[in-house]
Amino acid sequence: TGSDYRHFFGEHTGNGSTNNPIDFRTDNVATPLMTAARSNASGPRVWSGPSVVLGAWRHYAVTYVEAIQTAPTFYLNAVPTTGTLAAGSETGPSTGSGATIRIGARADAVVNMDGRIAEMCVWSRILSTTEIEIVMRTGPFSVPGTLLFYMPIFGTTSPEPDFSGFNAHGTVTNTVRIDHPSGISAIWLAPHPRLSQVAAAAVANPAYQPWYHRAPVLAQ
Repeated sequence: TGSDYRHFFGEHTGNGSTNNPIDFRTDNVATPLMTAARSNASGPRVWSGPSVVLGAWRHYAVTYVEAIQTAPTFYLNAVPTTGTLAAGSETGPSTGSGATIRIGARADAVVNMDGRIAEMCVWSRILSTTEIEIVMRTGPFSVPGTLLFYMPIFGTTSPEPDFSGFNAHGTVTNTVRIDHPSGISAIWLAPHPRLSQVAAAAVANPAYQPWYHRAPVLAQ
């Protein structure tokens, strides 16, 4: 409820205006939109997607290529929507890769998660719409290969474990564990019956360029 940002995932050095590969969040209005801000040294491009459903579990994902002028594709429960340009005119590849990856809080601590996140995944390639639906329904290991990061967010102690095999374990700060039932949105089955209210969970950054992210989220 309310008008605030909801931060899903980001690899950024500050507020997203320069040198930030991805800032995946919502905007801060009463009916928030999925948003992806991407930038290089010259400035950002900000893309908008579909509305976020507040107070209910949903599966959110975004895919993108290196060039920031190419529209990302947003997915709400595996239904794709091509991003609409909201601001910016910069072109070229994003810069700043190698920054700390954060879930639920941007590096400047201005954009946080007003809601709950159950888990987070990253792939090294763009998944198809069919693959994203498979992942949503059956879990991240249903799509073979290229899974680079998978964190069920337990929210209890550090390190927060990464189960992808790359051991990008995270540091947990300002989280509250909240149990939830295994069925989420009637279509996504949580493999772990736990949940964190995330304010700032900084995640160690493995050496890759992320292309696809998914985050089952309850936005409040």
